[in-house]
Amino acid sequence: MSPAAAAMLSNLYYFSPVLGGFLGVAIVALVYRVVLGKRNTEPWPLTAGQVIQIAGIVYFTVAVCLTLALVALAAAHARWDLIAPKALVVDLAIGAAIVMAGRSLARAARGTGA
Repeated sequence: MSPAAAAMLSNLYYFSPVLGGFLGVAIVALVYRVVLGKRNTEPWPLTAGQVIQIAGIVYFTVAVCLTLALVALAAAHARWDLIAPKALVVDLAIGAAIVMAGRSLARAARGTGA
């Protein structure tokens, strides 16, 4: 397998929980709409903010699990050179930023309530 194909498959494998989270939320929303017949009356920026926030939570959860697994692997084999602390922190920061962006968008869409 070529290095480019391996890198692409690795990225797909890494982002599969995030994509699965999007699909899971979409399927639950569709079933809720079909079964109960309720339509979403919220403005679309609020819905988009909530979807982004959910995706960020999934991304952050996956990043935490992978970080803990990598630290456990390094500890089990006493190979601390496997860990790049900057990469781990960046991955966790990206997840937190996605969550905060979704929360900010949802809060801005709600307005002040005045």
